[in-house]
Amino acid sequence: AGGTVQSTTVTLSTPASAPTDVSAIAGFGSITVKFGAPTNNGGSSITGYTATCTSSNGGMSNANTGGAGVTLVPVGRLTNGKSYTCSVTASNAAGTGTVSAASNAVMPFDLSPVLHLLLDD
Repeated sequence: AGGTVQSTTVTLSTPASAPTDVSAIAGFGSITVKFGAPTNNGGSSITGYTATCTSSNGGMSNANTGGAGVTLVPVGRLTNGKSYTCSVTASNAAGTGTVSAASNAVMPFDLSPVLHLLLDD
């Protein structure tokens, strides 16, 4: 009664490492967060990214998500004229990974004074 025993190797995934090269580009009431993929996906495909922008001087913070293949995530509804830095996390089957280093500081801007100058001529 000799049976064959089969073994199965199971690889458990872990959360991804931090996204790389995070930078911020200011827009009208928004910031576009640019980044590179993590150096280690934790053994599981990246399923998406979350960019979070936080103000250092009283602006409203906000976050937004992007899909697996993106390298830019726009974050809107930010306070014009306030200073922000942004960070990014990558998610995979094991959950949310390590938070990236903070981006450069940028200030969303308001176009209405420029439009008034152009339209009130």
